[in-house]
Amino acid sequence: MTSWVPPTAATATPPPTPTPPPQATPPPHHVQPQTQLKVNVPKTTNNSATNTNEQQYNVKTGSESGVPNGKGTGPPVDATPAATAKPACANPNQEATVTNPMSPDYPDSARDLGLGPVIVLVEVTIGPSGALVDAKVSQSSSNMAIDQAALRAARQSQYSPKLINCAPTTGSYIFKADFDPN
Repeated sequence: MTSWVPPTAATATPPPTPTPPPQATPPPHHVQPQTQLKVNVPKTTNNSATNTNEQQYNVKTGSESGVPNGKGTGPPVDATPAATAKPACANPNQEATVTNPMSPDYPDSARDLGLGPVIVLVEVTIGPSGALVDAKVSQSSSNMAIDQAALRAARQSQYSPKLINCAPTTGSYIFKADFDPN
């Protein structure tokens, strides 16, 4: 006969280990829902007396920076447009011009050829000081002596510089040399 023997610690089987509960995922960071702004676009009407590009806005209170009732800390804004500054000179933008033109001398060698009246155009470059920088024949007379006399007259003439916003700058001018044998 066998008798029943209570289990001992050495012969007893340990109780099953409970499985840990599944770990819950951490809750998401608190995200505030984005608020959507409602924008009321003013309706405009097209009257023949108003400009179609202009819009009228009804502003009741507050300021552009969100200060209630327009009580900001900055300086007051002048509602009148700024006056356009007057230029520092009478003609702020003008091309270079001749102020004291010299008349060319008709060369004797050309006069003996009987060429008659002749026109030579000389392109001159004038620096910001009004001084001549360069001169070259732009429209020739086909006579070297007349062309040289035209260049001489252009070089002896006085000029005013080109102006851009009242500031003198380098510019060019067409000097017209009229030759008349009479």
